[in-house]
This record gives sequence, C-alpha cells and structure tokens, in this order.
Amino acid sequence: MRHEFRNKGENSIQCAEFNKNRLYVFHKLSSSAPDFDAISPEYKENIEHWFGSVREVFSEQKQKVFDGIMQLEKVHGLYIDFLESVDPLEACCIAEEIEHEFGASINLPEVFSKDFYYGAKNHKEMIDNMRNDGALDNYISAKKSIINEINVFMQSLQNATIEIDTIHEIAIEYDPSNLKFIHLSNSLSQIPENKIYRSFFQFLVTKEGHIVLSWKLGLQFIHDGHISMNDCCVNEIMERIYALKYYEGHEV
Repeated sequence: MRHEFRNKGENSIQCAEFNKNRLYVFHKLSSSAPDFDAISPEYKENIEHWFGSVREVFSEQKQKVFDGIMQLEKVHGLYIDFLESVDPLEACCIAEEIEHEFGASINLPEVFSKDFYYGAKNHKEMIDNMRNDGALDNYISAKKSIINEINVFMQSLQNATIEIDTIHEIAIEYDPSNLKFIHLSNSLSQIPENKIYRSFFQFLVTKEGHIVLSWKLGLQFIHDGHISMNDCCVNEIMERIYALKYYEGHEV
C-alpha cells in the first residue's frame, strides 16, 4: 500500500515537472497575420530593374513563410497533444492524424533565392548611387513622365489602324548629369522586311542624354487585342538610363 502511494506521488511530481518544462520548451507560434508589405523605406522607391519589383517579391515570400508557419503550428499543436496525452490509444489517434496530414515530413516552402538576393542588392546599390549624386528624385520623376507621355500617345491611337508589322519608336532626351527628364517623342512606322528584328524590342540609340527604343506594338496588339504600352519597355529604358551613367560600355 505504501509502495503504491509512493508511486502515485512520484507520478504526480513527474507530471508537475513535465508541465513546468513544457511551458518553458514549447511556446505557441504566432498565428496572427503579419504585415506582408512591411519593408525598409529604401526598397519602397519605385525602381524596377532586371529582377522586377523587390517589394512585391518580398511580400510574396513573406506569405509563403506564413503558410509554412501555419503548417508548423498545426503539427506543433498535434505533437503537444500527443505529449500531454495520458491515454496510449488517444495518443495513437493523434499520431495517425499527424501521419495522415503530414506524412513522413513537412513540406515547407522554399524562400531562399539567389536572384532575390542579388535583385535586392542591385536595388539598394541603385538607390544609394543616385541618392548620393542627387539624381534619385529626377530618376523617379523621369519614369513617371515617360509613362505619362507614352500613355497619352497610346490613347490617341485607339481608332488607328495597327498592323502586325507596326512598330512604336520612343525617343527620350534627358540631362545625363542629374537624370532630369527633358523631352519624349513618339512615332509609328512599319518594319520593312529587310529590317525586321527578332527580339520584341531593340535600342536604336543609347548614349548619355539620348535614348531611342523601338518595339513591336503591332505584335502585341494582335496578341492582346488592344493598344497599350508594354511595361517591360519602360523598365528597359530606365535601366539603360541608369547603366549609361554608372556603368561603362552601354552606349550604342
């Protein structure tokens, strides 16, 4: 009788110690949705380059990580239920649920990306370089002006006849010292058979202060069924403006 009492007492002490340790070792993962758009101010600048939008990709990665946390939280809760169970049959049911839900492993999302790392690094370098030169605001303003000028031109073409061989030529002038926008002109023409270029667009002129880009508006019109500017062309123009100032060997 004394032996049975001692076993019960030891069991109670062990359970108390177990609960105490559980509070220390196990803590509930945060299930409250974070601000997926939270990012350092320098990455909020509207600069897109070869990588695309660092801000948008970062937000997408955060959402993937949050989905992973939800998986971890669920399996974490089931494991705690198993550890807290005092009924082997109940514990087996919990284990079966874990096996059914997750199998032998948890399929967590891949969030590491070399492209994202170098894209973010490139973005920060661009911001730092232009901010130090006092050109950042002009660069951002120039992009807005270019987009506005092109959009106005596109609106004027709504009733125009666009053939598959129609090209849109964009000529831009800006101050190469501070990247301040000066002037943009738009024009349409047909591509003669002997001058058709294979790529979707091509630079006709790229030198400091003057850029001319030609792109296949007719091809996009036939494909999409409406007249609109291709965003990649604007991004290519802006990237070339930056490269002409900060890198060598980009003049044509």
